[in-house]
Amino acid sequence: MRKLYCYVDETGQDVGSEFFIVVAVVSDEDQYRLRRQLTDVEEVAQTNQLKWHKTEHSRRIKYLSLVVERNIAKGSVYTARYRKPIPYFFPIIDVLEKAIKKVARGEYQVRVYVDGIDRKK
Repeated sequence: MRKLYCYVDETGQDVGSEFFIVVAVVSDEDQYRLRRQLTDVEEVAQTNQLKWHKTEHSRRIKYLSLVVERNIAKGSVYTARYRKPIPYFFPIIDVLEKAIKKVARGEYQVRVYVDGIDRKK
């Protein structure tokens, strides 16, 4: 059975934002390799696993530039933008459903990791 791994993050829960943005990476490739690539980029960009909003703008740009230059997760990134107000879970479920349907073929098992969410939710 094929295993898919989905990593999800969002932005826009703050009161002042106009949009809620969801990003999902869906991968069936070597997860250790993917993590190592992203960890290497964090070291070079000096984001050091800091919260995104607490990271200097120049470091965020460096991180994103390196991810794009190195083709990390190329073809595996899915995004969507929703006008607020909107309930938190609906956009996440919507993006996950669309992304998984594009990647999944035959029998598969999915592991979903949503940044900042507890196991119960």
